Order: sequence, then structure tokens, then C-alpha cells
Amino acid sequence: MSFLSSSQKALVDRLAGIREDVEARMMFGTIGLFASDQQFGILDDEDLYLCVDDESRASFSEAETSPYNAATVQEAAYLEVPDDVVSDPDMLAAWVHRAIDAAG
Repeated sequence: MSFLSSSQKALVDRLAGIREDVEARMMFGTIGLFASDQQFGILDDEDLYLCVDDESRASFSEAETSPYNAATVQEAAYLEVPDDVVSDPDMLAAWVHRAIDAAG
């Protein structure tokens, strides 16, 4: 995955530790994150966005995260993961599993 920066590769490796079928794919200038061939996330520069549904959107809204490529949090399919979640392995695992469920 030569298209990943060293920090992006480190994050993808952490995600693969949560679920071993995680892979990164270059997509239209950003990096899509996939598990079982379903996109559940996006890496845009150093920012991680995860797929949301109506149930998980509340957690993101409480954290006041930014939407990816949408005008509002309510219409976004992907929302930015807060830094405190990215830095906490247990929280990140829970959020990744919810994103994979939301993508399904």
C-alpha cells in the first residue's frame, strides 16, 4: 500500500488488528477502508471518517464531529472520528465494529 503515508499505514495496521480483513483502497483522491469488501470508512489526509446509521449518529453528534463531504451531520454517511476515540484502542474497536454494522 505505497499510497499510504506512514501515519495512515500505522492507523490501517491498528484497524487490521481490530478485524483482520480490513484493507485500504485508493478511491477518487481519498482512501476507502473496507472489511469483507464493504466500505466502512474513509481516510482523508490524517482524518478518519466512519460510516454511520441512525443508531450510531448520536455518538458522533455528541462528540461534535465533522461530516465527510456533506453539508450537515444529519445527511452525512461518514462522520469524523474524534481524536480521543482514535487514541483509545477499546473505543476505536467499538466504533469500527459499529461502522461495519452500519455499512452492512
